[in-house]
Amino acid sequence: MCRPSISHTDFVSKQHEIFVNSPYRNSITYQSFDWRTLIAMKALDRSIPTSALVDLETVLTSDNKTSPWLAGIRLDDFAGEMEIQIASAAHSIGADILSPADIASDPTLPDYIPFTNRSMVDYAHHLGMLVKPWTVRDHRYNQCN
Repeated sequence: MCRPSISHTDFVSKQHEIFVNSPYRNSITYQSFDWRTLIAMKALDRSIPTSALVDLETVLTSDNKTSPWLAGIRLDDFAGEMEIQIASAAHSIGADILSPADIASDPTLPDYIPFTNRSMVDYAHHLGMLVKPWTVRDHRYNQCN
């Protein structure tokens, strides 16, 4: 069954209606890779915490164009290395939480460079955001085991 798509603002409005009528309203954090929806949710209701999901596929494009995931924001418009730019970009849209991918590739490889690193975390904290990495894809690296 094919359903017509709706605009991101209509999508957020429908979600917001559900959130405000939920008995779990105070436990809701709105998270999305599509930062347009985070901006729309903040415009609708600043009291709902937002979490900017991000990984290499959503911040970078093969031709160095603006990523369609970041609501028109270009990381190059922010100073610093990529991890600082990501934190700055998330802060610029009013995100309360930065949620970067935890592991971008196999950390046992000799050329491994982590996507989420101390600089990103420290800078996001400096900007007043929480950092909650997501998706540990290899349970050998899950510190909760």
